[in-house]
Amino acid sequence: MSFFGFGRKKETAATPPETTKQSRYKILGTGCVNCHALTKNVTEVLAELEIEDGVQKVSQLSEIASYGVMSVPAFVIDDKVVSVGKVLSHEEIKKLILGA
Repeated sequence: MSFFGFGRKKETAATPPETTKQSRYKILGTGCVNCHALTKNVTEVLAELEIEDGVQKVSQLSEIASYGVMSVPAFVIDDKVVSVGKVLSHEEIKKLILGA
């Protein structure tokens, strides 16, 4: 007999192999005009630098808040927030990517 789950055997869930690779580059935003502009600029710079890693868009407010971001758009490289609250130019993005 179990009481609130005590005394019950714990079931281990089978974990599927990881099939999705996390992108190094993320845009945190809710879908505003500036978020789309930053996504476009980052995508163009990655193509220009011939970097095949795509841009992951994060729009869940809870996940955005987990980065400590209070203003969007935000640009994240390798899970480190490198820009908050503005649309970066191509040159600024290149400096951040090449410096990372």
